[in-house]
Amino acid sequence: MNQTSFIDSRMVTALGTNHFPSSCDIQAATESVNAGGEITRTWANVTGMTGIPCSVALSSGRKVNSGEIEYGITTHRISLAGTYPLITRLNRAVVAGVTYVIQYVSPAGFANSVTVLDCTVVD
Repeated sequence: MNQTSFIDSRMVTALGTNHFPSSCDIQAATESVNAGGEITRTWANVTGMTGIPCSVALSSGRKVNSGEIEYGITTHRISLAGTYPLITRLNRAVVAGVTYVIQYVSPAGFANSVTVLDCTVVD
């Protein structure tokens, strides 16, 4: 067991589907310029980052609107079973048909067996 963690990674694995009842796909954008000169984004699943066991919970954050400016404050927290150091704020997560913008990726915890994403729902 990792000396800096209170939870052995084998315990997280043993929790299985009870703790991670959902499945998450991580997506990345490809940008292109259309005929009108506008940049468009096309999202696609990242190879090796689909069907990740996960759990989704509401966070204590909220969305704040101020006139025409919208400040993104996290509304959901997604816990992924496993370590995914390549996930960044440039990616997005899809769970049960709901798309989430990743605002922050927490360093892996629980003996490097869980990755936490702080997100907002795509409107």
